Order: sequence, then C-alpha cells, then structure tokens
Amino acid sequence: MKLYKFKAEHISRLISIKQQFSDNQRIQEIIDNHLIPKLQHLRAMDLSDYIFTLYLASREFSVFEELIPTEQEVDALIENKNKLYYFKAKYLARLMRLRRELKQKYPDKKDRIETIVFEIASLLHLLRRDGLTTYLFNVTMVCKEYPEFCTLVPSLVPSDDEIKKIFVVPKEE
Repeated sequence: MKLYKFKAEHISRLISIKQQFSDNQRIQEIIDNHLIPKLQHLRAMDLSDYIFTLYLASREFSVFEELIPTEQEVDALIENKNKLYYFKAKYLARLMRLRRELKQKYPDKKDRIETIVFEIASLLHLLRRDGLTTYLFNVTMVCKEYPEFCTLVPSLVPSDDEIKKIFVVPKEE
C-alpha cells in the first residue's frame, strides 16, 4: 500500500467518524486539530507519530483504535526497513496489537495494562538511538512487575540483527 492511498483512506475514515459522532465535540476536535493535520503532511518518517496520536485518541474514545495500522500495514508503507522510524512505527503497531489482546485476556487489569502500554508507547514514540537501553530496561521491568505480562517482552524486544541493522550509527569519514 502506498502512503498516499493510506492517507486518503484514513482521511475518508476520519470524515465518516466525524459524521457518525457529529454530536460529540471532543471527537470533532481530535479529528480536526490533531489527526487530519498529521495525515495531510504524513511522511513515512512521521508514521510512528501518527500511530502514537491515534493511540492517545483511542485511550479517550475506542473508535480511534480501529484506525491504528497493523504491523503488516507498517511493513507495506515503509520501504526503507533499516531506519529508526520504521522500527518505531513497527513496534508501536505491535504494542497496540498486544494492548488489545491483553485487555481482552485480562479485563480486570485494563487500567494497569493501559499504564504499562502508555509508558512503553511514550518511550517508542520519542526513541533515539541512545535511548534503546532505557526502552529495553522498561520493557523487561514490565515482566518483573507482572509475570502475566511477560508475553509483552519477547515481541517488544528487537532481535540482535534488528539492533545491528537499525541502531548502528554510520561511521564518520
């Protein structure tokens, strides 16, 4: 899927949501002030920012959760797979999938799941090469605090090959 097609589809879906929730001023504001402006100027390197904004909106209104792209959609949208922005978008999409699965599996722990996801999503959203160790530490701490969340850890920790591919700083000439 090309980025321009993704943008057009999402703007169309946002317009539908606006019509469906025309009586809800807050949904109108989120769409008009945050989501549509991000989509208008969306580039591959901004996809993680858009996903994070959708995530924040979905915390308030579940209707936005269905707009969060899947990991497969991220793969199709970003051609250059050795860039940090690809890693961030891919892992945010993966985290959103895990969020849905955990909330269904542990309905009594929704608030804690949301807190954990917010912490990890914030780290991913703002991730720079030098912040990888902080990200990895926080993801592993989730498992230590709540053993039932250990399913998060393996899918949110990049492989050695991914780290080498994405987080290697080019040598100066």
